[in-house]
Amino acid sequence: MATINFYLDKPDKKGLAPIHLRINCSGTQIKLATGQKIAPEQFDKKKQRVSNYALESTEINHYLDFLMARANELLHNSNKKTFSQEEIKEILNQHIEGYKESNSINIVKEQLSLYGKPFTFVDLFAGAGGFSEGFLQAEVNNKFFNFIAASDINENCELTHIVRYNHQLGLNAEFLRQDITEPDFMENFLQKIGDKKIDVVSGFFIPEVHTTFEKYLAGVTVPIVEELQDEKFLPSSRSIAFRKEAWESVNGYPEWLPICEDLIFDIKLKNKGKNFVVNAKALSSWRPRETLKKFFIQYFKYARGDGHAKLWLRRHLIRYVAFITGILLIYMSFTISVVWLAPAFVGGMIYNLKFYNRFFRHFPKEKLYINVGSYFVIPFLVITGDVAKMIGYPVGIVQRLKGKIKFEEYRE
Repeated sequence: MATINFYLDKPDKKGLAPIHLRINCSGTQIKLATGQKIAPEQFDKKKQRVSNYALESTEINHYLDFLMARANELLHNSNKKTFSQEEIKEILNQHIEGYKESNSINIVKEQLSLYGKPFTFVDLFAGAGGFSEGFLQAEVNNKFFNFIAASDINENCELTHIVRYNHQLGLNAEFLRQDITEPDFMENFLQKIGDKKIDVVSGFFIPEVHTTFEKYLAGVTVPIVEELQDEKFLPSSRSIAFRKEAWESVNGYPEWLPICEDLIFDIKLKNKGKNFVVNAKALSSWRPRETLKKFFIQYFKYARGDGHAKLWLRRHLIRYVAFITGILLIYMSFTISVVWLAPAFVGGMIYNLKFYNRFFRHFPKEKLYINVGSYFVIPFLVITGDVAKMIGYPVGIVQRLKGKIKFEEYRE
């Protein structure tokens, strides 16, 4: 039986390594270039796929899955049992070229109106999707078509749809695999279509750094994409798009708040049942504060805003308890036994793991001395930010209770 693997070749001058497909069969080896390149540290050798933290991982991994499926189909499920090396290369190269050609189409994200109404379409008896491709490529006087859903009875058609439209093009087009003559087909198809209206699109952000200090601070303040939880994510104003009617339904941003107004805006939209979609590839860059003082003031104001808006009480209480516990353990290590320093140290390291992970994911190719420095600077920055929060939160509560902030109820 043939074995099929992916591996990396030597990196080019830009530090990107080509991904190759390798087939071993009865002592014979065949190598094919996939046409994809990534940084070596982003490749999981065990899984032979791009690591999840790479922004393009979903797209490349589905492409590799596609090639793996085609190679397995050719070598293990074909009626023909004997192939020459040239035949295998030719067939797989055809798949590679076909994939590239199919993936080169640019789909306009914003649907434009045609005679006052956008044209949407569904594709029944979808097959390999030729009908859908034609509509998506069609352009008449700057007008475009919106692909909603497709149906076919064949499972290979469903796989083609998922790979092509959902993963390659990032469309939200549904697929129903069912015989159209069945009594409940229309009910199931309409259920698949559902309400496709999207009210809010949440983007993400990446750090824009100019100094080593800002790199360390990015590890503390700028999350990575794996921390996204679509249902709970409250997008920042630095990376968000929304419909005008969604804005009007909650009367826009709350003007009674001097800070964190975007979070209240998000919460009110969710309370109204607005449909949020996260697009982690819609990126905006965000520069961390340039100095320690500016960072302290930033986090002080964030926490003060939490106190103004009655946000995250449980989160702030946990922080107070954790710091009091840590101080008590350090005190006991001096007065009773140094052994008490161990749980304080272990707890602190566990707490800082998230921030170390962020730093090394944001800056995977840093110089050794900068990486070493992160182990000392990041905990200091985390403590600084937490102290700022612990001071700011009660200040915000006091200001609200004294009426300096005219609190308006936003939770339903």
